[in-house]
Amino acid sequence: MEVEKKPKRSPICRAICYLLLFIIVLIIIAVIVLAIIVKVPTVSITGTNANANSFYLTSSIPYTLKGAFELSYNVDNPNVFSFYVQSIESPINFKGSDGTKPEIGTLRSFNEVYIAEKSKTDANVGVNIEYAASNADNVVVKDILKNCGGNGSGKITLDFVFALKLKLVGFVIPLQGITQSQEIACPALIK
Repeated sequence: MEVEKKPKRSPICRAICYLLLFIIVLIIIAVIVLAIIVKVPTVSITGTNANANSFYLTSSIPYTLKGAFELSYNVDNPNVFSFYVQSIESPINFKGSDGTKPEIGTLRSFNEVYIAEKSKTDANVGVNIEYAASNADNVVVKDILKNCGGNGSGKITLDFVFALKLKLVGFVIPLQGITQSQEIACPALIK
């Protein structure tokens, strides 16, 4: 009985396999090291330039809240490398007294912002408010009239839910779930 001989692999084929395996191991090690040393940047709202003349509420049906202002935010980068904030998406929600949070606006167009290593960077993004309510029982209309009337607080509260996309060495990294509230002045104009 004859023993079958296994075909021998050439030394070049064997060298290529070892090289590919070595490259895969290096990539895995690089990803693990990055995951260990990369810290998530902190994003916080620092204020707005919204004032009483930044938006208005119409006094006829449909009740419409419209306006525009700038939102200031800060990015604290604890990492030893820089990156760009490529985009920010954020629905703007009205914080109703009944616990509801209807969406009343969005962010305007956004330019990339460079964030240097180990730094705090301030930036602005535009906010558009546009909301229509079909009746006066709507929480947005009721709360604005209550808070902005004679004995009201003179302020309304908006919730911003930031979803940032960071660009680092050509890779886009989503950073989600940053929710912050901001009090702003009541609209001065009720048309």
